[in-house]
Amino acid sequence: MRSCYRLLRLTINLADSHTPLHRHLVPCLACFRIGRQSMVFLGIALITLCVATATVADDPAIMLLKNIATAWEKRQTLLKTAVWRAEGVAVVPRGWCNGMLYDEGEHATRQYPERDFQYHHSLTLWVDYAHRRVRKQVVRALCRNAELHGTADPYLEHAVFVFDGQYTLRHVPQDQNSLRSRAFPEVYVSHGLDMVLTLEDEFAFLAAGILDSPSSKRFGGPINENRYHVVGQAVHAGRPCVVLRTEPGVHSVVYHDIWVDIERDAAIVRMIGYDASRPFWCCEVEYGPMSGTWLPVRYSSRWYNARVYDFQITHVEVNPAIDPECFRLTVKRGVRVQNNVINEVYEALQDGDPLTVRPAATRAFGPRSYAGWASIIVAGLLAVRLAWIAIRNIAVRHRFRGQL
Repeated sequence: MRSCYRLLRLTINLADSHTPLHRHLVPCLACFRIGRQSMVFLGIALITLCVATATVADDPAIMLLKNIATAWEKRQTLLKTAVWRAEGVAVVPRGWCNGMLYDEGEHATRQYPERDFQYHHSLTLWVDYAHRRVRKQVVRALCRNAELHGTADPYLEHAVFVFDGQYTLRHVPQDQNSLRSRAFPEVYVSHGLDMVLTLEDEFAFLAAGILDSPSSKRFGGPINENRYHVVGQAVHAGRPCVVLRTEPGVHSVVYHDIWVDIERDAAIVRMIGYDASRPFWCCEVEYGPMSGTWLPVRYSSRWYNARVYDFQITHVEVNPAIDPECFRLTVKRGVRVQNNVINEVYEALQDGDPLTVRPAATRAFGPRSYAGWASIIVAGLLAVRLAWIAIRNIAVRHRFRGQL
């Protein structure tokens, strides 16, 4: 408001012909055909703008969002690297895998699984927040491919994911996954973070004040306060919280409610995802004092009417020195690699990085049997035959019309 007062005094001085400011400034403004009356109106407009800006700045909700954004950015500054280990119980609900069937057919009468499938879910994350790199080792449940196994019941997969800042590599060792079909490659290469990070890993990023979706993880940076607005207050685990709501993206109806414990460095204790006002996902986080702030000690994630994860954070290291080799993947000679970046499948020539052990001559994705190539050749010959018949019929019609 002090700046508004100064602006008011400036306007009065411009209007008063006896002030030195008026005598020196008005002749200059006259060159631009700006008179004293216009200057007064301009001053009043600036005062109105100043008052409106000051009113917005003094809005408690705006100040609250600024404080929360500052706390999240403080978390980003604190966590440069981290190692997280979590273990717990996860559940694949009855019938969940039916939605994964390509052709239900004879499977339509069965539920896959027939009863809730409960298993021990373990997870280890090495995160380099400063350089945007991730390594993830996980035991998780996946649905079988009914066409290959004759059933869609879930099985446990042991997998390693690596994101080196540019590429994502997924390694599913055959010796640790005996139920997995050998028809599939052991290593997959792709762009982006979608294959690495899921909502079940969200606690590692909420702890660092990072709320971007897995597919667009920026690993920190200034918080855009305009993405959120305050919708109210709530109580979680006996503690007062502020509830924020995100703005849906362009052409999207998905938004999230975020419950924030202000007194614990703006710790995010609950998130609920909505799709057109219908909740589809929820997570809850318990925190404990650690490394000068509050970090997760327990995490639960639940898809409504679907999968459930309940983790205990068993180990946390803040800012350890992580070997850069941790964010690389080494495979053995002969391992099959499906490289989606260059659209090729190949076998590793020797032990090493899947990105550099590619043979000089590789083959792109396509039929993997002579039957597939035979089908393409037959279809091509059939197309040529039909085209020749069509051209001959057209020629016959033209000749007949010429005779008439």
